[in-house]
This record gives sequence, structure tokens and C-alpha cells, in this order.
Amino acid sequence: MSQTHSDTSTNPISWLHVLGFVVVLWAASSDVLAQALVTEVRGNAIRANSAPLRALDTLRAGDRVRLSSDARAGFFVSEDSQLYLVDGPAEVLVGNKSVMANGKPVAPKQLDGAYRTIKAGGSELVQGSMVMRAHGNMRVLAPEGVVVAGDWREFTWVQQPGTWRFELSTDAGALVHRAEARNGKLVLPPEVSLQVGSKYVWGILPALGGTTPTDWTEFTVVEAGTYPAKPTEDASASEKILYATWLKSRGLERAAVRMVSSAAR
Repeated sequence: MSQTHSDTSTNPISWLHVLGFVVVLWAASSDVLAQALVTEVRGNAIRANSAPLRALDTLRAGDRVRLSSDARAGFFVSEDSQLYLVDGPAEVLVGNKSVMANGKPVAPKQLDGAYRTIKAGGSELVQGSMVMRAHGNMRVLAPEGVVVAGDWREFTWVQQPGTWRFELSTDAGALVHRAEARNGKLVLPPEVSLQVGSKYVWGILPALGGTTPTDWTEFTVVEAGTYPAKPTEDASASEKILYATWLKSRGLERAAVRMVSSAAR
């Protein structure tokens, strides 16, 4: 039987603030001449000074990178919100809002204009890893991140054997709804209402004595508008990193770290 609450007297949502996860912010040097942000590096990639190229490095016009035959690198130019993905083997030259590979211009992928706020050398860049108290493959799925009003009533997760409890709370810790979690899905009853502009957290806990969720995430309810679409499962790591950075800029750090973790898989 489900319950809807507005008080916090029996609410173990304090776990939202104590469950361990690590967010590492990379504040690269604030270089006004930086032209491109390195969004991903796979394989062997070396800069002109023989230093290894790393994700979240910043590059200036004129910088060169050498990619081995098994390498891939992503370069993001925020001014135009364009992403350049280059596969090796390649000699890469960063230009003024352009990228060349083996002497030829690389065709960029146009991303959402909201990403123009992501600056090379900025403080919002995010990488992360999570410390999870996992139970098998139990994990929450959706909603997560930015959710348009009306699309937040159905919650889904990967169900595991056993007795579990669903909990939804405001970011401040006020319990919104609690129910038995079964079959990997829950639809909020009509009397439960969420507010546009508010942030919510939800998770799945062991039903018996559980005070720490097996998995949890967060979302903000927004009006329909122009927002970056969540990258698909087969999207590039660069697209996931940029989306995660945008989520973090909206205060959704847990959702951002989960997106980065998916990029690393």
C-alpha cells in the first residue's frame, strides 16, 4: 500500500546527503586564449610537447596533437557549440574555432546552444566516480536530470528479488511519497503533485530496516522549452561529458556524475 507524506518525522531521506560519491572538479587554468576543450581521449594521444593528452585539457589555436591508430579524441569549441571527434591515426591541429586532421578540416557535430555556457578552463567541468552500495544490478533509471512538467509521474528501475521500498523527497528532505517497490515501475497517484522549478530526489531502499538506498538519483521539473536532449546510450563519451557538465551547472551533481559514469562504460 502506498503512502503520501508531507512531514519528515519518519523519513530516512537523510541518506540523500550522506551516501558516498565523489565529484572531481577540474578547474583548468583560466586561459582566455583557450580555444578547445578536450572532451574524451581513448588510446594513445600525445601533445607537441610530448605530454599525454588528457580529457578536460584546454588547447589554444596552433596546438598540435598526434593520435595513434587506435586512438580517438574529442574537441569542443563552446563559442559555436560544436564538437569535433577525430579517430587516429591523425595529426591534429587546433585552429581558431576549427580542427584539422591530417591537413583536412574535421566536420563538426552541432550541439545544443545551451552548451555555449561551457567554457574551456571553466569551473563547471565535471568528472566523477561513484561509491555505490549495490545489491546485484539494482539501479534506478528515470526520471533523472531535467524533466518536462507532465513527464515525471512514472518512475522506473531495474528490479531485483526481495522486498524494496520506493521513496521520493524534495531536495530539502521532505518526504513526498513512499510505497512498496515492485516490478521495476511506479506511477505516482493523482493526489501527488510536483512543482515546476523544484528539485526532487528518489531512490530504492531495502524495505526491512533500510536507511540507505541501493541506488538513487535526482531531477528538476521544468516547463517545456529548449533544453539539451539527454544523450542516447550509443552517444559518444564527449556528448555525455558535455551533458553532464550542463546538468552540474543546474545543480544536478548526482545526475551529472551518473552520466559521466555511463560515458566511461
